[in-house]
Amino acid sequence: VTNQPMLLPMPSIDALESPPRSALSRLSERLHAISPPQWLKLMALAAGLATLGHALTSIALPFGWDHGIMASAASPIAHGGLVYVDGWDMKGPFAYLPFAFVEMLFGRTMWGTRILDLVLMVAGCLAFYRLVAVLSGKVTGVLAALALYYWIAAGGFFFTAEPEIWATVLTAVAFGPVLARADTPDIRGLMLAGVIVGCIGLMKPVYWSFGITPLLVIALAVGLSLQRRAILAIILGLSAALPVALTIAWFALKGGLAEMIEVHLLYNLESYGAMETGITWIDGFADFLSRPTIALLLPFAALGAWNLRGKPVVFWAVMGWIAANLVAIIMQAKFYYYHWLPLYPPLLLLGAIGATTLWRERAAAHAPAFVTITATLAFFAQ
Repeated sequence: VTNQPMLLPMPSIDALESPPRSALSRLSERLHAISPPQWLKLMALAAGLATLGHALTSIALPFGWDHGIMASAASPIAHGGLVYVDGWDMKGPFAYLPFAFVEMLFGRTMWGTRILDLVLMVAGCLAFYRLVAVLSGKVTGVLAALALYYWIAAGGFFFTAEPEIWATVLTAVAFGPVLARADTPDIRGLMLAGVIVGCIGLMKPVYWSFGITPLLVIALAVGLSLQRRAILAIILGLSAALPVALTIAWFALKGGLAEMIEVHLLYNLESYGAMETGITWIDGFADFLSRPTIALLLPFAALGAWNLRGKPVVFWAVMGWIAANLVAIIMQAKFYYYHWLPLYPPLLLLGAIGATTLWRERAAAHAPAFVTITATLAFFAQ
C-alpha cells in the first residue's frame, strides 16, 4: 500500500466540447439576439417586398363599371374634344384628365390606368412616410405607409384606380410637407398644397373644404406676424384658384363652359345630389364605425390625438383634415364605400402616433382611461 495519490487520466479536449448543436438551435440563438428595433426593420423590409409583389400584380386588375364610364367620357379629351360635350359623365373635369392622359400614352388599355394609379400611390405613400417619420420615427413611417397602401388596396379592383383614390393619396402629398413643417410654414409647401386642393376640388367641389388644413397651419403657427399670415393665406388661395381658372378658360376657349355648368354643377345639384339612397347619416356612420379595421384603429388614433396635443399646430390641422372629410361625406349624403377613402390618411396618422406612444411607453397619466373609453365605444359600434 502506498501513500501516493492516485492520478486519474485527464479527459481529452474533444471530450470537453459540447455536443454539436442543430441548425435550428443556432438559428434560434441568432433570432433571440436581434433587438426589437431590428425586428421592426426586418418586418418593414419583408412587408416592403410583399407590397412590391402585390403592386406589380395589381397592374393586371380589370375595370369596374365606374372605370369604364369615366374612361369612355375621358376618351374625347385625348382626341381634342371635351368631357360633357363629346362624352357624358357628371364628376368634375379633373377626374377625367388622368384617364385621358393614360390613353394618350398607352392607348385604350386598362393596365395603363393601373400603372398611373401605382405612380400616384407611391407618391402618396412616400409623402405619408415622411410625415409619420417626422412625428414618430422612420420605422413607424415605413409601416404606416405600407398600411396606407394595403388599406386602400383592400378595396379591390372596383375601388382602386379611380378619382377618390387619387384624391386620397394627393392629400397626403399636399399636407405631408405642410404638417412636417407646421411650426415654420414655407411658401413652396403651401403653394403645392393649394394647387392640389384646387385640383381635387375639380374632381368634387366638396373637396375644396380640405383647404382648411393648411389654413389652420397658417393661422396657428407660432411667431408669424399678421402680415406674414395674410401673405401666406393669399398665396395658398391663389394657388388653389389657379387650376380652377385654367379649367374655366380651357372650357370657355373650346366652347364647352355652358355644358360643364349644366352637367357638372346643375345636374348634380338638382338631380343626382337629391337622389336618395335610403341610407341615413346615422346608418352611414354606423356602417363605417363597424368595419373591423376602423374598430381596431380607433383606440390607437385616440391615443395618437391625445399624444399630439403637445404639438398644437399639427393637432388642430389634423383635426381640420378629419373635419373636412366628414363635411364632404355628409354633403354628398350617399355614404358609399369610396366616399370614406380620403379619411384614411389622417386617421392612420393618428393611429401610427398612438401605436408608437404605446411602444415607447410614454403615455400620459390619463391616456389609458381615454383609450379604454374609445375602445369601448368602438366595441359597441362593432
